[in-house]
Amino acid sequence: MQQSTKVNVDLQHTQLLDAAAHLFATKGFHATAMRELARHLQIKAGSLYYHINSKDQLLNEICAIGMQRLSSNIERAIAGNGSFPDIIRSIVIGHAELIKHYGSYLSCYQNEYIHLVADVREKMRLELIAFHTDIDGIFERAIAKGETRADLIVKNARLALISILHQLSRLGSDDHHQSSLEKIAAGLSEILIYGLASERSGLSEAADHPSAPATKQMR
Repeated sequence: MQQSTKVNVDLQHTQLLDAAAHLFATKGFHATAMRELARHLQIKAGSLYYHINSKDQLLNEICAIGMQRLSSNIERAIAGNGSFPDIIRSIVIGHAELIKHYGSYLSCYQNEYIHLVADVREKMRLELIAFHTDIDGIFERAIAKGETRADLIVKNARLALISILHQLSRLGSDDHHQSSLEKIAAGLSEILIYGLASERSGLSEAADHPSAPATKQMR
């Protein structure tokens, strides 16, 4: 009994969030009962409310972390002031690295977003718009510099990039792909770069990058 009380008090908030994110990602938000979360943490169900107010609070915090990590990955890539190919590589390979540490958080944000309470969901929607705006800016600047095709439709390019990130997240949920996720990400980034590059830009740079042997064969 004394041991159980000590575990309850010493439980770190990050441990609680990690456990909840894992269960929400694998079973779904509504399918995960608080008692199951308590069993996962080896504490009494009632003790959970010493740390949180509700299951909704857990989902709110988990989705906020997922969105924050996604945004930070984009911002970090932009801050590097690299060429368009370098920025795309940084985003895609950086996403693969995120999956290793925050895969459950990203999965919850992508799949359980609809279950957020209305005001939090609206806040997340506005953050998602800002996220899309940052990505659009990457492609707009690349067009202006002649690094991509002049007729590139920015929205379509953004959807292509986000599709790659989502695909990586799905692959990352499978342990079979964990060890090769960064290699897969590198290959996907080169395919995207090659597909969007203008004839006078860094097409050869993308094709000759060490992680893109397949693009050499396409030339």
